[in-house]
Amino acid sequence: MNIQDKDPIVEAFKFAYNAHKNTHRKSSTIPYIVHPLDVASTLMKNNAPEHVVIAGLLHDVGEDEDYTLSDIRDEFGDEVAILVHGAFEPEELINADGGKSKTWPERKAHTIDFIKNADTDMKLLSYKIG
Repeated sequence: MNIQDKDPIVEAFKFAYNAHKNTHRKSSTIPYIVHPLDVASTLMKNNAPEHVVIAGLLHDVGEDEDYTLSDIRDEFGDEVAILVHGAFEPEELINADGGKSKTWPERKAHTIDFIKNADTDMKLLSYKIG
């Protein structure tokens, strides 16, 4: 099988699984991969375009794991990387130690302001991950 025969969503799942395989949801024993799978499943059920589903699988990889936005861009292209970057919490909401500097309601208010002017794909992704 050559690379053109690979299903991009399956490849994104593998990438996300490998990135999150040793992490769990906060205060839980639930593997972290359940969250991006839930996001991607919801996006697929709502007929989201393939690149949005892939971004749904990868939306926390660059922010929470040891991968960069460049890694995502190299594997899945600019369209996915732009959506994943849009799902990141902005640096002004993150402490120097990587923790959240604002409360959950303050961070969600920022997200709502951001998506007011976002394109349809970003709105769909933001709605599903929020």
